[in-house]
Amino acid sequence: QLPKEAGLAEKDIHWIQNSTRYFMLVATSGDEFAGFTIGFFHNFDDEPEIAAIPDKRIFHLCINVIAPTYQGRGLGTKFLYERIAYAKRSGGKTCTSYGRSGVSLHNLQKIGGKVIGVRENFQGSGETFSIVRIDI
Repeated sequence: QLPKEAGLAEKDIHWIQNSTRYFMLVATSGDEFAGFTIGFFHNFDDEPEIAAIPDKRIFHLCINVIAPTYQGRGLGTKFLYERIAYAKRSGGKTCTSYGRSGVSLHNLQKIGGKVIGVRENFQGSGETFSIVRIDI
């Protein structure tokens, strides 16, 4: 359930799903964009830390974008839990994500995520990202 502070109702969350491999959630309030999130099942064989996970039905918590006026209101947390619930319903036992230092990494660790690897200059961004594993 969305916290009251989010300023949104459950009817404002729209599921977009084209297959059993991925899904996307979009949140709007009237005509105003509030945020979106994407997750998908994968095998990242080029990431040794992920390739070493025995369970091959791994769900990647990919993108989480929240509009500035909706940040800090619980929408990102709602999206995180919705993606994990989808992964469980679809037979996943493990989730992975790339977390930057700060809020995203803290939120992943708060729900039991463990850092299993670190990437400096991730994808040429100049930033350091942690590879996070969450057993569900």
